Amino acid sequence: DDMPVEEEYIPQLTDRSETPHEFAERRELQALIGSAITSLPEVLRTAIVLRDVEGYAYEEIADITSAAVGTVKSRINRARGRVRDYLGKHAELLPSVYRHSLK
Repeated sequence: DDMPVEEEYIPQLTDRSETPHEFAERRELQALIGSAITSLPEVLRTAIVLRDVEGYAYEEIADITSAAVGTVKSRINRARGRVRDYLGKHAELLPSVYRHSLK
């Protein structure tokens, strides 16, 4: 009650956390992407998870999988394409902000 209500204090009182709606959309998107990745053949799934989830470099993935760097790049590209296609087929489950980018 002793705190003066001046404009300089208002930004400090603003709740910047995500809304329940944003949280739900983020969880739904995570689940849909997880389903898309799970649907991939193992070699593509391994490549995309190592690169896009774990953050490994192409050369590291090549060492881990005993594949050539070119093969790793090809697998990641194919995996990303299949994930994009999967998401496009399930666009009604995507938050509206992502739907237009799949067309």
